[in-house]
Amino acid sequence: MQRVDPMVLSHSTLIVVSGPPMPGRTQLARALACARRGELVSLVHESDRHVASKEVAEVLARGLDVVLDGTMASVEERNWALALAPEGRAVLVEWLFTRRDAERVRHRYAARARFVEERELEAFDSDGGQRQPVGHEISAERLGVVWGGAPLSDQLLAVEALLEPRPVAAPQLSPEAPRRRFVLVVEDDPDMRVVLHEVLRELGYEVGEVESAEDAVKFLERRAAVDLLLVDQRLPGMSGTELMTLARRRFPSVRTLLVTGYGDDPTCEAALGAHAETVLTKPVRVMDLRLALEEAFS
Repeated sequence: MQRVDPMVLSHSTLIVVSGPPMPGRTQLARALACARRGELVSLVHESDRHVASKEVAEVLARGLDVVLDGTMASVEERNWALALAPEGRAVLVEWLFTRRDAERVRHRYAARARFVEERELEAFDSDGGQRQPVGHEISAERLGVVWGGAPLSDQLLAVEALLEPRPVAAPQLSPEAPRRRFVLVVEDDPDMRVVLHEVLRELGYEVGEVESAEDAVKFLERRAAVDLLLVDQRLPGMSGTELMTLARRRFPSVRTLLVTGYGDDPTCEAALGAHAETVLTKPVRVMDLRLALEEAFS
């Protein structure tokens, strides 16, 4: 593990977010990383520990806060995570979510692939059978319990109450309007590209469009400010899920959302494995697309 300068670390905090494998937990982790001007590290599988510990050390060494997001159902997992920072420089956020909350999430999307909903509920139930209650991993004053059914703003306030205030960045001399999020539509059907382009512009996003995965990669290579790929699964050459897997590896800050006319289990499972925000089935309602994008950027 990389050696961390203690003088640098005294100005940084490790925030461990532990809870059931539901989208809201990761949304909170992302929002915390943004609010703290830090970075997010995701622990998806047990085998990722070595990589995650290295990433956490590198961020802390730069004097930034780091949010470590993962299920971490056991006491041993949480102890491992908290030990990545020196004593007193880590906090534990226990993100609570009930089965009723999970059922509500299941019914929010009319066009959401059923497999995605069933997969989330299965993972939630499995986590519930394995999750160990928080014990003596950390002192009470460094532990926060957040209810995932509360508004995201309330969750952030609850976590911020645990943390020391961060210095506020100096205001810019010439204030500018916030940058609009940029969505790249990857769709080989020209009519559908036009429709999605217009809908996304109406929703307030900047939009680009390409007709293949290969063109999407070229676009990402020459333009850094792409925030999300809206990808059709059936594309010429590389498929949508293959594109998302490549983007995850080469452009990790770019979020992905899959749209498919074939909501079969293997497609949805591959999309989730490629870290898609969610999977929407055609025809996609504007309301569902707007909700999916808002949650992806929350």
